[in-house]
Amino acid sequence: MVRKYLYGLGAFALAFGILSVSLLRSSSQIMAFNSPDPSPTPLAIQQTRVDYVLPFPGKVLPGNVLWPIKAMRDKVWYFLAVGHLNRAETALLFSDKRLVAGDEVFMSGNMDLSVSVIDKAEQYLEMAANQEREARSDGIDTSEFLIDLATSSLKHREIIEKHLASNAPAEVKMHLAKTMDYSKGIYRDASEALEAQGKESPKSPFDGG
Repeated sequence: MVRKYLYGLGAFALAFGILSVSLLRSSSQIMAFNSPDPSPTPLAIQQTRVDYVLPFPGKVLPGNVLWPIKAMRDKVWYFLAVGHLNRAETALLFSDKRLVAGDEVFMSGNMDLSVSVIDKAEQYLEMAANQEREARSDGIDTSEFLIDLATSSLKHREIIEKHLASNAPAEVKMHLAKTMDYSKGIYRDASEALEAQGKESPKSPFDGG
């Protein structure tokens, strides 16, 4: 009888211990989830000269083994977008995300990979501009998107010029300077389209527009 009692008491203590550990683990997970992220905000996301907030690029960045899968997902997402304006918005989102990703990779020191990612960002930016023109030719009001496109192109130029002012190798700077032609041309075309509609274009903080 006493032995059964001791066994029962031991089982109760073991169950209580397991329950306590589970509760402590749950509590720590909740606290960790609710605590603020101690990591600093990436420099590219901070607003500097151009008032345009870039999106969070996600946790999978270029160089990660999962990056090719993410890039393929984005391509599928773009081609599944219905309508020119929807595709333009999707392409602009991917363009901005790649700009931030390229900026982070650049700041980490992998400049070759960064240049490749920024190139793709500007290609997506051009895709967004092309789709906007198609939507406008169909009679769709794209004025709000044009403002976003023009402002985004200015932000792209800001980030690229920041890298041009860095200690990057000369060949990297030459390539980035050429890549910046995308954002310059897209800003110019978007501004002209807005002015043709009697709308005010975002002002460029750069010399020469």
